[in-house]
Amino acid sequence: MLGPQAGTGAVCRFRFAAAADFILAGPAPVMVHLLVPAVPLPARFSSSSFRRCEHHACGSVSSRCTACRAAKQPQHQGRKREQAAAAADLQDDLEGAIVIDDEDEDFLQDEDEDFEADGILEDEEDWQGTGISEDPGPELLTGNVAWGDAALKVARAVLDRPENSSLNLYLFRVLVPTKTIEVRLDRLDDVYGSPDMDDIERFSRALMQGLEAELGTEAAGDIAVEVSSPGAERTLIIPQDMARFKELPMRVEYVNDVGHLTTMILMFVDMDEASDFTTWELADVKANQIVKGRSLSKKQRTQRYSIRMSQLQRVRIYVDF
Repeated sequence: MLGPQAGTGAVCRFRFAAAADFILAGPAPVMVHLLVPAVPLPARFSSSSFRRCEHHACGSVSSRCTACRAAKQPQHQGRKREQAAAAADLQDDLEGAIVIDDEDEDFLQDEDEDFEADGILEDEEDWQGTGISEDPGPELLTGNVAWGDAALKVARAVLDRPENSSLNLYLFRVLVPTKTIEVRLDRLDDVYGSPDMDDIERFSRALMQGLEAELGTEAAGDIAVEVSSPGAERTLIIPQDMARFKELPMRVEYVNDVGHLTTMILMFVDMDEASDFTTWELADVKANQIVKGRSLSKKQRTQRYSIRMSQLQRVRIYVDF
């Protein structure tokens, strides 16, 4: 061991090759047994920079431990490779992105003659929403049973009450095997035609009371009643519902001039009863956007579609998910 004179306070430099006993000089000599590997330490260090290694069995200074550095090197290099790969992927995405300024919009419409977003949905996955298969459309079915006819009579009487003047039957269906009455209420003064919970509870309670009075408590107790709204993607009654919901986008299914079933997302504009033609425009929804996230182009906004009433197969409210 090399060291300064006792009491001078100078900093010492140590280097040990193996276990050994040392005597520290001073007023009271002390025998110290040290067991450390042959690891070079810095020429100058203080107690604040000396930390025991928490990652390796050597017990040396972590920032100076050669074994620790060797153990961490593969992980460090692996992180560097991952960061480099991520940066390369980001650069590829930026190079492949299409950025269209307002000045480029006219160029996109006028110059790209090979592409035209006509709003026709060719892939069913582009327009398939939720609840479509569960919506049979407006209908009144009593199941050809006496209790079904009686239930429809009671339902109509309940809707004739002043507190239910804004409600109408969208669907009334009797399921005979399960003795279930399914009712969907239409609220005429709501933009979506959806009744609130108070409407549903009030109608359900009145319907059950009417069934008990009409069929008896025991017979009415065997019948299950389900009351709900028409749903987000309700089927519309052609033609009267088209004008009622003209502020909402619609999924229009029609037979085109060559006999193919076509589906488009449109907004209802007008109907000429004399010529039996309906006029539509493209709805500003994701399915009709040339570039995702941007509104319709000028050409799309001014385009109109004329569909004969007899060509319309089904019209439903469209929800832009």
